[in-house]
Amino acid sequence: MISRKLNLFIAKRLAGAALLIFVLSTCTVMAQGAQVDISVGLESGITTGTISSSGAITAVDASGRRVNLGKSVNFRAESGFRTLVMGKTKASLPVTFTSSRYLSWKGRPYRGLIRLVPSTKGLAVVNVLPVEDYLKGVLKMEVNPAWPMEVLKAQAIVARTYAVKGRGRHKSEGFDLCALPHCQVYRGVNAEDPKLSQAIKVTSGMVITYQGNLALVFYHADSGGYTADVKDVWGGSYPYLRPVAEPFSYQSPYSQWSLSLPLKEIENRLRRAGFDVGVLLGLQFESTSPGGRVDSVILNGSMGTQKISGHAFRMALGPNELRSTTFSVDGIQPKAVATNPTSSPTTPSSASSNAGENTLIALTKQGCFTPDELIDMLMHPEKRQHYVQKALSKRKSPILPSIPTPTVTPTPTRTAGGIVSFYGRGWGHGVGMSQWGAKAMAERGWSARQILNHYYPNTEISKLY
Repeated sequence: MISRKLNLFIAKRLAGAALLIFVLSTCTVMAQGAQVDISVGLESGITTGTISSSGAITAVDASGRRVNLGKSVNFRAESGFRTLVMGKTKASLPVTFTSSRYLSWKGRPYRGLIRLVPSTKGLAVVNVLPVEDYLKGVLKMEVNPAWPMEVLKAQAIVARTYAVKGRGRHKSEGFDLCALPHCQVYRGVNAEDPKLSQAIKVTSGMVITYQGNLALVFYHADSGGYTADVKDVWGGSYPYLRPVAEPFSYQSPYSQWSLSLPLKEIENRLRRAGFDVGVLLGLQFESTSPGGRVDSVILNGSMGTQKISGHAFRMALGPNELRSTTFSVDGIQPKAVATNPTSSPTTPSSASSNAGENTLIALTKQGCFTPDELIDMLMHPEKRQHYVQKALSKRKSPILPSIPTPTVTPTPTRTAGGIVSFYGRGWGHGVGMSQWGAKAMAERGWSARQILNHYYPNTEISKLY
């Protein structure tokens, strides 16, 4: 979680945008009965392309001018992405395309309409459709249709809540959500499945709420036996995003995994992520989690030491390789760190933020972030590392690392021939619903509501419409 100090620094850089950030971050409650549309960015940064349909296509430009076209529309942008050229027709952007049949982009059909909007480096292809239709193109990418109906219903409710809560996440790019894992994977009509459509239908309009507001929900593939506390991953404190144990044992493709990396490669990946301690000499892993997750990692290098969160360490090494923060290293379990409940808590996530603040502030002073990127980091702290990696490629001068004094003196990691071996279980950030854990519950007769109450305690299932 970005600290107050860093928030104030960025806000000064953005001047009047600070009020806008506050307004956007507080508008989370929706009036019951409102139908919800979602705009999904299918692709960004294009200048030419083709939109097709099995029926006639109609285009409406920014002025409201309506143009009837054929079944295939070739287009190109010109005049600084203000004008769209379609054969002999010119239209003012943005341009909205509709048809009585599915519209297709790059051979993939989509429900709803397709809109071309100017973006930072070209045009964005945006699919606008009701959230219920959007979910039909999402669920198969996130859950197996062969699984029990109750876990499919639970997934539908979580995915709907995530989508509605996340509207505007990519506002600066001209749409609400992307079609990638960063939001939820979306593949349109080709991803639809009858059983999943039924799960969506029977849960229509159902969302997870906490004290009358849409809940901030997350999900992942496999918790490895114990979910994670959101404060240890992205920061913040949410009573319904605390660690919970899986009530049943189960086997998944991710129940056990291993990863071996040279210490030098770990050093390089950490540096690319903005964590530079010089030559990496060793690592120390700490845990306060009841499930044994690595909450923090102490980097011991030639330039000093630096403490980062376990999540930041995982993202730096690669989340598809270091699949979770539940791991041991070379047979050594993470060191358990005693906590003092009477003292002011200092979470691993805040330690990570402090460790990287100097780097982020230095990059900001060098003008390596756009105003939109700064706003996005304030609204979505989990995206900070992405922007830092991007900015490091544009830096004008070296960035000296932040080297706080650790509370524990690190010891070098035991390696064999310079290789560090990780042995872990689970896959994903660990926050919220574990899909494989939910499957095990459904197989034992748990309802969707019971599953969701387990992973998001003290929340309610509410109807938006």
